[in-house]
Amino acid sequence: MSKLIYAGFGARDTPEDVLKEMRYLAHNLAQMGYTLNTGGAFGADEAFRLGAIQGKGKVELYLPWRRFNNHSGGIYNYRDFEYDVAAEHHPNWIACSTGTRKLMTRNAAMILSQCNHSPLAFAVCWTKNGKTIGGSGHTIRVAKAEKVIVYNYGDYTIIGTLTRHILGYAQRWKELVLPPS
Repeated sequence: MSKLIYAGFGARDTPEDVLKEMRYLAHNLAQMGYTLNTGGAFGADEAFRLGAIQGKGKVELYLPWRRFNNHSGGIYNYRDFEYDVAAEHHPNWIACSTGTRKLMTRNAAMILSQCNHSPLAFAVCWTKNGKTIGGSGHTIRVAKAEKVIVYNYGDYTIIGTLTRHILGYAQRWKELVLPPS
C-alpha cells in the first residue's frame, strides 16, 4: 500500500506545452515513488499516465466503464459511497445521463482513492483559465470537499514554476509520511 499518491487529470483540450509539463512532472513523481490516480481520458489524463509509466511508476487507472478509451484493466466497479459523493458535488445530477453519472463517479473515486487505502497527497490538473468547469471542475469540487490540495496549471502563466513548487511539496510530503530508511 502506497502512502505517496496523487491524482492527475484535466481537460481533453489541455494545451501541448502543459501536456509536456504534466508528462515531466509525472515522470519525476514516479521516480520519487508516487502512485498516480488518473481517469483514462485523452489529453491531460493520458499525459500523466505516460509520464508515470516512463518514470517506472505505479498507475491506478479509474475508468467509468470497462475498456473506456480502449484501456485494458483499470478500476470501473464503484461502490454506492463513491456514487453518492459524485452526486453530491454535481450541480444537476438528476439531468445527467447514465454515462455522465459513470464519468462523474469515476472522478470521485479517483480522488477518494479507496483502492489505495491512503489519502491523496495532492491533485494536479489543467482547466481553461483555472476555472472549475466541466468534468475536471467536478473532480476539483470533490477534491476540495475532501481537503485535497489542487494545483491547476490553468492558474499559472509560467508553468515550470508550478512544476518546481509541486516537486518541492511532494518531497516534503514524502519526508512526512515515510519513516527514514
